[in-house]
Amino acid sequence: MTPVTPGNQGAVMGIRLRRRPGMLMPAMEDTAACKGMDTDMFFVGEMAPQAKAVCGFCPVMERCKEWGIRHEEFGVWGGMDEYERRAVRRADARLRLNQGLK
Repeated sequence: MTPVTPGNQGAVMGIRLRRRPGMLMPAMEDTAACKGMDTDMFFVGEMAPQAKAVCGFCPVMERCKEWGIRHEEFGVWGGMDEYERRAVRRADARLRLNQGLK
C-alpha cells in the first residue's frame, strides 16, 4: 500500500458514494482526497487508520462527514468510522429526546 502524504493524497485514495434513487449526491466526488483510491480501504476495519489519515488531508472532509452521519451505515466517511457515527447519531437522538423533539 502506498503511504499517504500531503503531496499524494489525491493519487492514493478513492471515495465510494453509493447512489440511491431520488437522492441528490453531494458535489464532493471530484475534489475528495480519496478520488481514484481503492475503496476497500474505507470499508475494511483494520484499514480504518489509513483511511482516516487520508481524510485528514481532504478539502471536503466536513461535507463527507455530514453525509456519512446522515446516510451511511458502514465504512469511513469524513474521518469517522461507523462506530463513531453511530455514537453521534445516538447523542443527537438523546438530545432531541431531552428537548422534546422528534
